[in-house]
Amino acid sequence: MVFMWAFFIGVLLLFSRKHYHFPERGSKRDKISSKSWIVTLACFIGCKIMTFIDWHTLKIVGEAQGKTIFQFCAQYLYYIFEVMLVILIIIYGQKVIESLLQKESPIPFGGIILAMTWGLFISYQEE
Repeated sequence: MVFMWAFFIGVLLLFSRKHYHFPERGSKRDKISSKSWIVTLACFIGCKIMTFIDWHTLKIVGEAQGKTIFQFCAQYLYYIFEVMLVILIIIYGQKVIESLLQKESPIPFGGIILAMTWGLFISYQEE
């Protein structure tokens, strides 16, 4: 699964850069403010605290128990590519909607599309 995801992520990035010049290269990126870094760090710490309360240990330690090093590394490689897919859904979903609107939007359409696709799939699996 990881190799398939890696292949399609690579194809998507190469195709969109070649045909649509997206994602853009260059210095058009805005610098992330100190306030945003602080909020991000606070959210990260909050997530770690909630995970610790739920697992009664650090998640990485709990997941390592009872697994070989190969299983543990394969699981985290899977997590890395899963996160990459989520990020790409957000980025490209936002780009599609902004292209249709022909302007930048403060509305997080990428997150909405992620919730409609990834969230719908997860909800369907739980039934």
